[in-house]
Amino acid sequence: MKSLIFLLLASGLFLSPRIGRPAHPIGQWIWSSQDRRLFETGRKSLPQLQAAVWAGTIDWRDGHFQGRLALSPARIPSPVIVIRLDDSVHEAWREPAPRTSEELDRQIGSILDHVKGSGLLPAVVQLDYDCPSGRLANWSEALRALKKGSLHGTEVWITSLIDHLRDPRFGALFRDTVAGQVLQVFDTGDAFADGRPAAVLRDLERQGLPFQMGFGAFERKSRSGEVTQHREWLRSLPLFSKSALYRGAWIFPAGLPWIAQVKEVL
Repeated sequence: MKSLIFLLLASGLFLSPRIGRPAHPIGQWIWSSQDRRLFETGRKSLPQLQAAVWAGTIDWRDGHFQGRLALSPARIPSPVIVIRLDDSVHEAWREPAPRTSEELDRQIGSILDHVKGSGLLPAVVQLDYDCPSGRLANWSEALRALKKGSLHGTEVWITSLIDHLRDPRFGALFRDTVAGQVLQVFDTGDAFADGRPAAVLRDLERQGLPFQMGFGAFERKSRSGEVTQHREWLRSLPLFSKSALYRGAWIFPAGLPWIAQVKEVL
């Protein structure tokens, strides 16, 4: 085990919170083997490129939380892992908070034990959950319990939606629990329009919560023929990066090359 950790440190792949992790990272989410290959290629031109590896997903089935593993962390050593909470989790907030918090903590702990069992100790956990705006208080309460349990001593980031920023309580609900939010501006139904990034930035700063940006490096076409404008959001990175609350950006490639798009705006 000691020799493995030494090799990872020497190669720069394993980065502790105090050794080499940039304050404002440019990173890539890794959701597949193709994403992993894109990351390995991307590091050649962006040596400080970070990885956030999807380690598992938690569902709500038959009145209980159930966890399932995703990618093997040993294949992509990284200080950042992602645990996805499926949309089925929305139904969990109808149940008593103590029981659901305890069950959720147990499932997250199980995924973290798997990661640690691979020889890696994650410094950062991103909780990827599209929480309904009406359930933000429930989510905040659950996170407070997680920080006392399986996520104690871990830097935690939560994904957020533009709609969350419209709630004046959002920053206050999470400020004392998480390191910050990763605002997703892809696959959320939020259309790009001129002037909208500036408006979103004002909302981010009004909430007062440190933020990272989550961009998509791909486009989708709806049945009605409408095409997303994910890349227009990405071109707004320089605007967001000027904020004192900005802490970096993450790219979801969906298996497609993306480095050239980012280098255009860096």
